[in-house]
Amino acid sequence: MADSGIVIEGLTAFRASVRAAAGKYPSEIPRALKAAGVPIVAQASALAPRLSGALAGGYKVSVRGTTASVVSSVPYSGGAEWGTRGKFSGFNRYGSPPRFAGLAVEMQEPVIALIVEAELRDIIGAYGWFA
Repeated sequence: MADSGIVIEGLTAFRASVRAAAGKYPSEIPRALKAAGVPIVAQASALAPRLSGALAGGYKVSVRGTTASVVSSVPYSGGAEWGTRGKFSGFNRYGSPPRFAGLAVEMQEPVIALIVEAELRDIIGAYGWFA
């Protein structure tokens, strides 16, 4: 993985301040995480194989509090992402396991950090999260 330039010292204190910020800014953090997920969804969609297009079109960002996830509405997406045998062996030609969404996260890591920083600049400054 590429070095994003983010270093966290005092992880316990940082987590406590993130919880405090989430309480003070209940809509800003989820909105920033959702925005940061957009390039991941686009990259995962671009990496996914196209037979029917369902897998590529099924990715979306799910945010709950201070946690964001890339999810898929396609029932076989887990098998396509992680499977290597049986009906999912055809996806192996894309890698083993193929990891469309996982690879998208790795490829977009620098962009994600920039988006979160830009979206949360005021909160980051208020809590002194800059080094």
